[in-house]
Amino acid sequence: MTDKKKEYLSVLGLLLAALLWGVSYPLTKVVEDCPTFYIVSIRFLVAAAALALIFHRHFRNFHKEILKYAFLLSFCITSMYIFGTIGIKYTTSVRASFFTCLSFVIIPILNLVIYKLKLNKTIVFVSHDMSEALKLADIIIFMAAGEIVQMASPEEMLEHPANDLVRTFMGKHTPDTAPSKVESFMRTNVFSVRKDRGVLECAERMARGSVDTLLVTDEQNRYLGTISIGDIRHWGRELTSIEPLIRQTARTVRVGAEAKESFDYLLDSGANYVVVLNADDTIAGIVTKTSVARSVAENLWGDSK
Repeated sequence: MTDKKKEYLSVLGLLLAALLWGVSYPLTKVVEDCPTFYIVSIRFLVAAAALALIFHRHFRNFHKEILKYAFLLSFCITSMYIFGTIGIKYTTSVRASFFTCLSFVIIPILNLVIYKLKLNKTIVFVSHDMSEALKLADIIIFMAAGEIVQMASPEEMLEHPANDLVRTFMGKHTPDTAPSKVESFMRTNVFSVRKDRGVLECAERMARGSVDTLLVTDEQNRYLGTISIGDIRHWGRELTSIEPLIRQTARTVRVGAEAKESFDYLLDSGANYVVVLNADDTIAGIVTKTSVARSVAENLWGDSK
């Protein structure tokens, strides 16, 4: 038999194995009312009988070393099928097959840990999604009209696109096109309260929102300042409204301001947030340290969405 034919047969065998293995999941789901050990026992008995008929001539080559490792492998595989059969009874066949296929990820890791041996393989992944390419690739090959335009690492391609086509395709991922205004990074779902509200009401709102500060507005929703749970704890019992507790210590910026200034302030001062105001002094949102992290990530690797 030629090497080419052996290669075709090996690929065909693997495809057939994958097909039969995939079919086994919905079939196991069909007979999920049967006891687990019955299902596993029947599967293994049928497999043993079939293999014995096909390979019975090789039995004469058995020796203690082979039998030792055969029993060890049998224990591992039997345990795997028992756990897998139990698991599939409590989930869908799709989820069960997904978790089982994680073995293809785990095997190279175990191989590296046990044998200290790296699999020197190169994986070629074709994608039209630049965010995906930036996250996964060690080397990106940019092709147009069947020709290689640029081959470089993600950082190199971000910093030095080969031409306008590459630069256009990279789009928002390149440093000079990244968003820079504060509104691109602010949170809009902020916790605010009117200045005439009661102390207990504000404390309850902080508890429900898992925050220690509320932004305070007037009757026209214009920003006045903040109140903290610490101030409520110290002086709240003596007051009916929160107005005397309002502080104007939080830093504010306007919509349209450069985000970098707010980021620098948050990192240097240790403050938790910067309040972003519209032109009419109403609250647009807040910029937090999480916003800083998101900005760094987007500038390096692009929007995860």
